[in-house]
Amino acid sequence: MERRLSRKLPALEGLFQIAAAFAAGAGLAPTERYRLEVVLEELFVNCIEHGIKRSPPATAVSGSGADQILIRLEDTSAGVCFAVTDFGVEAFELADVPAVDVGAPLAKRHAGGLGLHLVRLFTTDLEQRYREGVLEIRGIIAKKDSEAEDSEAGD
Repeated sequence: MERRLSRKLPALEGLFQIAAAFAAGAGLAPTERYRLEVVLEELFVNCIEHGIKRSPPATAVSGSGADQILIRLEDTSAGVCFAVTDFGVEAFELADVPAVDVGAPLAKRHAGGLGLHLVRLFTTDLEQRYREGVLEIRGIIAKKDSEAEDSEAGD
């Protein structure tokens, strides 16, 4: 599944519709759907709020999608493969965002980074690619077998 969304916060509704349709079609368990929604929402909002637009965008040719974010989802044996692509932005390094110390007292924590912490927690093979104003973040959300899912729910 591949969809483009407006690079604006009101497009979140469409993002959740995409996630719901994909989850239903792929037969995802509720926990898998939740993880998919969290990962997509975090990356989408980060693109909008933190993506520094290039001036002028390198991709500012007709039909390039410079004002859109591309969402790609694929159901594979490894899990749900996702990619979130932002156009016309400056480079960004996921590795530069420090890990969140979730064990630290609240008074010692700094704002920011918790969303990417969840993305890292819920995904495997998280990677990014950047080339000429196009940033793509991709990864896999592993599927759990239904017995393990039921066991976790009962804990």
